[in-house]
Amino acid sequence: MQSSLREDYLEAIQVFHETNGRAPAAREIAGILRRDPAGVKTELGELAAAGDLSVGAGGAITLTARGAGTAFPRVRRSAPTVRR
Repeated sequence: MQSSLREDYLEAIQVFHETNGRAPAAREIAGILRRDPAGVKTELGELAAAGDLSVGAGGAITLTARGAGTAFPRVRRSAPTVRR
């Protein structure tokens, strides 16, 4: 998997969790990234095998420390600056 696609997945998972207060499911990530749900499941499996995330029995996707370490800086860089 290309590193930019990997980062897109991890960022989408992190932002979804921060926005909704819960872990996303594969179909929700597929919708966010506008990708085929079957392909997303395969790619999530690759990310899980690489140690970036885990997929729970109910399908909830959570980032591991490794995955969060990649996603967190990207999410913070893309967040709008709040002026006071």
